Amino acid sequence: IVATAHGILLMHNHPSGCSQPSDADIRCTRELSRAGQLLKIAVIDHIIVGRGCHTSLRELGIVTT
Repeated sequence: IVATAHGILLMHNHPSGCSQPSDADIRCTRELSRAGQLLKIAVIDHIIVGRGCHTSLRELGIVTT
């Protein structure tokens, strides 16, 4: 907001090593996307990093902006 961003990329790791999104990850992504729409800041993707792997919520169809 301070830097007048037009988009953001969310990323976090799962210490368990599994990069599959949890229900909480999906819920949080959708809530942040809705908040971003109000602020005109697109959520470009949310990437979860595991052990030797990663999952893109955009590729899963969860992030659609």
